[in-house]
Amino acid sequence: MLRTAAILALGAMSALAQGSLTLVQDGTPNASIVVAPNAPNTVTRAATELRNTIKRSTGAELPILVGERPTAGHSVFLGESAFTRELGISVQGVKPDGYRWQTGPDWLVIVGRDHGGGVVHGMRNPWNPHEVYNHELKLGAFGEAGTLYGAYHFLERFLGVRWYMPGDLGTVIPRHRSVSIPFLNVTQEPDFEYRYSWF
Repeated sequence: MLRTAAILALGAMSALAQGSLTLVQDGTPNASIVVAPNAPNTVTRAATELRNTIKRSTGAELPILVGERPTAGHSVFLGESAFTRELGISVQGVKPDGYRWQTGPDWLVIVGRDHGGGVVHGMRNPWNPHEVYNHELKLGAFGEAGTLYGAYHFLERFLGVRWYMPGDLGTVIPRHRSVSIPFLNVTQEPDFEYRYSWF
């Protein structure tokens, strides 16, 4: 955590000298969210969460584009795609459920290790084997979701969003007129792979 904070602080200082990437300017969108046509459910969920939360914070709705770059403004690439491969950004060497933030002159990449297959069956309770999956959200307790975690951390770090409990009552979304971020090159990984004490 301290290492990430130090990297972010260095990124912020660098941004003072080099400028920053502005995603929303005075309530007007200046970026589009880009996902691959075959993106896993966790990545499309990350795009929806990013768009909806930024809109609630700023009033600006960033369009979601599938398999194409915007003709104007910045690109926010979520998950692995032809675009991230073209930029030479991958999750190679990143630990399970980890993710990367990286920026360029007119783009931001949030890319993580993501499970692209079907529902992963697992046992949350060894005496009650069952599928831990929400069909409405298309999210499961098993299978990696690095890009989604990267998107949530991004909203927390740069918009000050907090989730104290499910629902609007437990969600704090500060108001912003603009959203600008420093230039970034950050890799974040969980300290532990295990999610339940049974394992």
